[in-house]
Amino acid sequence: MKANNKRRSKTEQMKKSIKRRGVILISVLAVLILMVNVITASYSWFTPGKVNGAGMEYVDTIANRSEQCTFKTYRGTKITSYSSGHYIDQIDYNTEITTESVPAGETKYFRTSIVNADTANASDVSLYFSSFGQANCNLTVAVIFPSNTVRTVSAAQTDYCLIRNAYVKVHDEKDVDGPGLLQVDWFVKNTGSSAVTVNVGPMGGSNANMYILYN
Repeated sequence: MKANNKRRSKTEQMKKSIKRRGVILISVLAVLILMVNVITASYSWFTPGKVNGAGMEYVDTIANRSEQCTFKTYRGTKITSYSSGHYIDQIDYNTEITTESVPAGETKYFRTSIVNADTANASDVSLYFSSFGQANCNLTVAVIFPSNTVRTVSAAQTDYCLIRNAYVKVHDEKDVDGPGLLQVDWFVKNTGSSAVTVNVGPMGGSNANMYILYN
């Protein structure tokens, strides 16, 4: 008899526990439903408006660099002068050219003048040859300014880079050093057995071979 009473007591306790959990679950669900209704009602009171002049706009015409650079190349002539007991070698860049032959055993000097026509923006350029050198040649190509590089060329090359990432200033007519001017001084020394022709004309012109890339 006592065993039966204990079983009934345990069963009743389990039923009460289940009821209690059910009440708690229902209460939680009721609170969640109430919160959802309140939030939905709150947002329904808000009507989106429109403000003129506010927001973002993409404009593809804004430039932060110039792409208005042109260039010409000049032949340099070595001049040796005597002053104060010393011989001084100077290069006089006097003749605009588009092609130049570099005989075997000789060195030819060049100045490529890059001019930026943009009065608002500077630029950053690299100067290339679409083709340079020839088979079985032996050339030394050196840039004196604005970089200080020396390289050798022993075969025909395409897209040969003379200078990289060179700064070209804004075009300012009051600039005594030249409005928007960057001067690239370089030379080619031929230590091979045959002459090599160097074409320095801008692309699209006579002896077209050199071109600019904007970086």
